[in-house]
This record gives sequence, C-alpha cells and structure tokens, in this order.
Amino acid sequence: MTKRITILATGACLAAFVAAACGGGNDDASEASADAAQSPAADTAAPIETPDDAAARDAPADDADDAAPRAEAPPRPTEPAQVTEAPAEQAAPPAEPAAATAPAEAPTVDEPAASEDEVEPAVEADTTAPAVDSAALTGDEIVTTPSLFDQPDPGVTVAEVPDRPDAFADFGSTLVPWIQGRTTIDALLPLSSAWALPRVADGSRWNLADTNRDAIQPGDGRSSIVLVFTDPATGGAPDVGSNLVIYDPLPDSPGVFRIAYDHNAVKQLRGETASSLNIIVRSVEDVNGDARRDISFDELLCDDAGCTTTAYVLSSEGNGYRRTLGDG
Repeated sequence: MTKRITILATGACLAAFVAAACGGGNDDASEASADAAQSPAADTAAPIETPDDAAARDAPADDADDAAPRAEAPPRPTEPAQVTEAPAEQAAPPAEPAAATAPAEAPTVDEPAASEDEVEPAVEADTTAPAVDSAALTGDEIVTTPSLFDQPDPGVTVAEVPDRPDAFADFGSTLVPWIQGRTTIDALLPLSSAWALPRVADGSRWNLADTNRDAIQPGDGRSSIVLVFTDPATGGAPDVGSNLVIYDPLPDSPGVFRIAYDHNAVKQLRGETASSLNIIVRSVEDVNGDARRDISFDELLCDDAGCTTTAYVLSSEGNGYRRTLGDG
C-alpha cells in the first residue's frame, strides 16, 4: 500500500517537472493543450463543420431535390394520353370523305330533271296533233287522215275472228288484226255470223273499192275494204245502230290494212251527238270525175226533233278521205 502511494507521488512529480521544463513559461500553449484535452469530442466534430463537409452534407439534400422531380414523373404518362387524343382529333378527316360522297347525290338530282325533259316533248306532241286534225273537221267539207283513229299494229294478225267487244265504238279497231291479208268478200263473210251482226237496212255490208286506182285485178290487196257495222244491242232494221269504217291498204304493202275512215269517230270529234241509224252504201263508183272510185252513202239520223237523211261522198286523198255532201 505504501509503495503504491509512493509511485503515484513520484509520477505526479515527474509530470510536473516535465511540464515545467517543456512549457518554458508558454501559458497559451498550456491552455490550448488543456482545452484540447478537455474537449476531444469538439476536436473530432470540428471537421464536420468545415465548408467541404457542409457541401457534402448539402449534396444529399440536392440529390433529394433531384429525386423530387422523379417523383413528379408519373404525370408524364399523361402526355401519352394527350398523344392518343390527337389521333382522335385526326378522326375528323374520315368525316370529310363522308362529305365527299355528297356529290354522288347530284347525279341523282340531275337524273329526275333529265327524265322531266324527256316527258315534256311527248306531252306537247300529243296535245298539238289533235288540234291540227280537229281544225280540218269543221264545216260541210272535211278531210280525215289515219292519224285520227285508233290504229292497232298492222303487223299483228290473228287467224280466228276475235271476240266481239262490248263497246260498239271499238268494233272497227278490234277487227284490224283479223282483217290483215283478207282481200276478198268471201274471206270476210264469217264476221257477220261470228259477231251476230243485225242485217243492214239496205244495200251491202261489204264492198271493195279501188279508191286509189292502182288495183290490177280484184282481190290483189290494193282495194279498200268498205264495211258497215250494225250494233247487236239496238235490235234489227229499220232502227239499227250503224257505223261505216274504211280499211285502206298501206302504200306499197298490198293486203296490209289500216283504218282510213271511221264515221262515228269523226262525228264524236266534231261534237255531234245524234246517233247514226241505218247507214246505207249507195255506190263505190266515181261520182266527181277524178277517175277514182268514190264511196257514196246515206245516213239516217234521229233525235228529239225527228229523223233526217244526209248524203255523203268520200273521195280518196291518197292518205285519207275528203268528205263532201252528196245529193240527198
């Protein structure tokens, strides 16, 4: 115990001696050494406070700041969404092609206009022609043409007598297909019994007349067929409804016939209302001195005032007939 105390005392003395010898009386250095010995932690922490250390410490903060924009990166995917919207806006151009199809409708509008232009001439032709023909039917002397009458196609023929039509006015046109190629009276006789036609009041129902003076021989198809129709609905003679129809051969086509005169149709065009009774063909001889056969006939007309008889003469004009009053 005594030795330990002696050693400690000796060590303290040595330390005091060394300090006195080394210090040389420099109190500032002693205080600095004492301060350094008392605050070792301060010496070790001081380097952290240097500008370099502060910059180094600030650097992580900068990195953190840099990391912040990366955190904001998620909004950037919204920019692709804007890119997808742009194509949607580009979908507008397809709408423009749809508008381009609009011109295709224009032809559709032009076509109706063209069709109306085609119809108008036809209407004008139909309304004009009758006006000219009707003007030729006024007065005591008139001229008729085949265009006035209903003309079935002469190229259509039938072998058997056609059924009798209900309307008496249709008798003449109904017979056209059957009459083709029948150039003799004998070939025409079956009609009277097939249609049960009442007898004529006088004269003959059938006549052949070379109205254009070009027939070479009887039955060669160059003579006109003169036919008196009688109406089965009106009973027998002497008060039987009658009509006179003339079938002329086509020029340069012997045996091919068309209607050149229809007496009741002419009366209707002239506005006459009295019914024809007992038309009688008087002759098919030349009566006006032109060397052509004329057709002379009498017509009995009856109305509320009574009955009168009018005589007519039909003279060929080459394409129809001129009708004049005869000697009654």
